[in-house]
Amino acid sequence: MNRPLVSIGMAIYNEERFLSQTLDSLLAQDYSNLEVIICDNVSTDKTGGIAQEYSKKDNRIKYYLNESNVGGTRNYNKVFFLSSGEYFMWVGGHDLYDKSFISSCVEILEKDKNVVLVYSLTNIIDDLNNKTGSLSHHIDTRSLNPLLRFHLFFYYLTKVHPTHGLIRYDSIKRTGLYKKVLNPDNMLFSQLALMGEFAHIPKFLFYFRTIRPKETGWETTLRHIKDIYSPRHQNYPYIFYTLHQFYYHVLSIYEAPVSWYYKPILVFILIFEGLLLRIRIAMKI
Repeated sequence: MNRPLVSIGMAIYNEERFLSQTLDSLLAQDYSNLEVIICDNVSTDKTGGIAQEYSKKDNRIKYYLNESNVGGTRNYNKVFFLSSGEYFMWVGGHDLYDKSFISSCVEILEKDKNVVLVYSLTNIIDDLNNKTGSLSHHIDTRSLNPLLRFHLFFYYLTKVHPTHGLIRYDSIKRTGLYKKVLNPDNMLFSQLALMGEFAHIPKFLFYFRTIRPKETGWETTLRHIKDIYSPRHQNYPYIFYTLHQFYYHVLSIYEAPVSWYYKPILVFILIFEGLLLRIRIAMKI
């Protein structure tokens, strides 16, 4: 029986510290039919050299160097367009995976065509790979309607990591991919929640590394704004970025493959679960 190809996209910049560990954990997977696509956003450290050495040792790794820094959003989209697998996952240049992560995800995706994404429980690790915490919450939306799937995604947004799961390539292709808005991953994965079901593996198979442990939430937001928006759009009030994101969320709901009966209810959920929360944050800044 032929096993489907799994594509792993790594949109990276200056990841020399942990890149080797991440690549080792991917190449050690007990699922061998995979490709690793690395798009280097013109790193200024040894990232490129490390990636090229791995590509020479294993032809499943493909290294691409951008001509210029295209920003995180475009780079994330680029690795997807360069992929050719039936299933796809985005991977950072510093996180780790249990050797059974991919095989466990593929098994569920192959058995249940209603599932568009599979992910596991998350352990949080530090620079030395020591466990510093975990995300034990989860959402499993199998057999739920689009309203509940959408609601649960936003309700547990900060408590789970479905963004680090394995996804059907065709489902991602039907989304707008990563938009140039604040928190573009939230928008992309809320679209996926409307397209199909999220399946959860009740095992700790993913290790999320905190590479900026002292960075505050607001400092993270400012860093993301700088990466996503042009210089003339980087000093607007926070409410501008909230409303900009809200506009594209509504547009994605309008285009979603769900009943028109659901769409005004989905906008209502979006307002009370997402927009009002962000406005309260903006009022405090």
